Amino acid sequence: MVNLSAFSEYTEEVTVVRLEQGDEITIVDNVLCYIEPQSVRPPDYKAMLQEANKAIAKGDIIKRKDRTHLQVERVLAVGNVMQLELGDYD
Repeated sequence: MVNLSAFSEYTEEVTVVRLEQGDEITIVDNVLCYIEPQSVRPPDYKAMLQEANKAIAKGDIIKRKDRTHLQVERVLAVGNVMQLELGDYD
C-alpha cells in the first residue's frame, strides 16, 4: 500500500472499469489514486493507486468523480507500487 497523504492535493477516489463486448466491468471501485497534473508531452497523465491491483491493464478506463475519464495507456510495476500512464478517453 502506498501512502498518498503527501499528495493530497492531487489525490482522489476513482473507479477503474473495462469495456468488454459493450459491457462495463468494474475492476476496482472507489480506490484512492494520485493523478499527476496534465503534462505537455505524452503520457498526458501519470497516476499511482493507493493499493496495487494487477488486474488493471492497458485500455482500462479511470472514472473520476468529476465525471471525466482517462484511459490506461501503460502499466508499470515499480516494486510494490503500480504506476499508470494515462491519456484522455474519447
